[in-house]
Amino acid sequence: MPKTNEKLRKIILLLITWGVLLGLFIGYENYFVAGQKEYLIDQEFRNLSRLSEQLNAEFDRARFSVSSLAKIVQPPNKPQRETSSKAECWQESNIGSCFEEYAKSYLEEVWDGKMPDTNGIKCLGAEPDKAQLQPDGNSTGLEVIVLCTQESPPKGKPGQSTGNPGAILRMDMKPWVEEAFRGSTNSFDDVLVADEKGHVRFQMSATGPRIAELNSIVESGTDISTKQSMFGFLNTGAANPASAKPADTKSSGDGGSEGGAPGKETTDKGTAGKGTPGKGTPGGNHGRLSHASSATKVSIGGKSYLLFAQPSPVELGSDAERAVRWPLVLVGLRLAGGVEAESHALPYTVLIWTGLCGVVLLGFSWPWFKLQYMSNTERFRPIDGWILLFTLLLVSSGVMLMLLNGSYLSRSREYTDGTLRRIALQMTSNFSTELSQAFTQLESIRRTEELQ
Repeated sequence: MPKTNEKLRKIILLLITWGVLLGLFIGYENYFVAGQKEYLIDQEFRNLSRLSEQLNAEFDRARFSVSSLAKIVQPPNKPQRETSSKAECWQESNIGSCFEEYAKSYLEEVWDGKMPDTNGIKCLGAEPDKAQLQPDGNSTGLEVIVLCTQESPPKGKPGQSTGNPGAILRMDMKPWVEEAFRGSTNSFDDVLVADEKGHVRFQMSATGPRIAELNSIVESGTDISTKQSMFGFLNTGAANPASAKPADTKSSGDGGSEGGAPGKETTDKGTAGKGTPGKGTPGGNHGRLSHASSATKVSIGGKSYLLFAQPSPVELGSDAERAVRWPLVLVGLRLAGGVEAESHALPYTVLIWTGLCGVVLLGFSWPWFKLQYMSNTERFRPIDGWILLFTLLLVSSGVMLMLLNGSYLSRSREYTDGTLRRIALQMTSNFSTELSQAFTQLESIRRTEELQ
């Protein structure tokens, strides 16, 4: 009978141990891993927001440069006195050289180098406030053109046409956008810029799988859910049926048509892509991409990727009634395996503290387990004494390392806080100094003879 009770106690202890370990694993998978996945998805959308700001900044750079060029060649409203040659760019003898010099200085990387005729440049300067960018309908990239805003665009001389009737300037924004994206720190394996119809106009990676259309890719993908069922870890590497559904093939609202003709995609807010649902591109996925942020698990080139899409309309200018925007979509791709591995990775701080606590608990509990399970006939041997001394040394070392680690973290936090405070004070001081210097320079400029 005692032997039966002893076996039963061992079986119960074994079951309790396995139950505790299984509970820890389920909690780790359904709380820690799920929380990490949710954090990583939020982080990718924040990265897309930063990339969207950089994309808009590059288009604003081009738009402001064109506006400045238009104002430089603008003829004066009243007679001007003779000054320097730069003040005479509006004159027909200097307008071409001023245009070329300005374009080479400020638009060198994106300008195609083709000079418009004199009448086109005059048209640009006639109404500088209406100068705006427009997508090039004959291009599949990020090329934009500047058109003559007058009702009757002037005709250029033979050999000086830019290739588009009324086009004064053509710019390919790819070099600027690529340089801006390369300077950004993000975890994407590839970054794409597409229009609202899913046509890829820019792809960052030069070695990854090539993508021309996003419609079919998004249509065959599954939406990502950051939550898993309790036993979701049993389906590792596969989409969870309870948390993933086929990607919507029809978007709500007016997003189901092919949209307008090329070069007329600069519509205001949500007016782009109006049409009859079900016609145009398959399933109207372009509306789904351009109307809201989305995260989809897709298959590209035999590999599973997480596709993060976010609408990123860029402002091209403004007319008399509204701002003109180009409804672009920013897309980031990440390998699904990399996200899965990163979501399961434990931080080094957690591993260090877990290891130290485990060593200390093991050292404290071993002597009590020894006394609990030793028989009445068993005696304390010399080797047990050495093991006990080693255990005491291990416990004291673990406690000391825990104290040192806590002290290091505290000192590091205090040093970081102090450094940030010093930087904040220095920024405040520098801002006040630069503000006073700028005010002094403006005062000196205001007193110059040319502005009297």
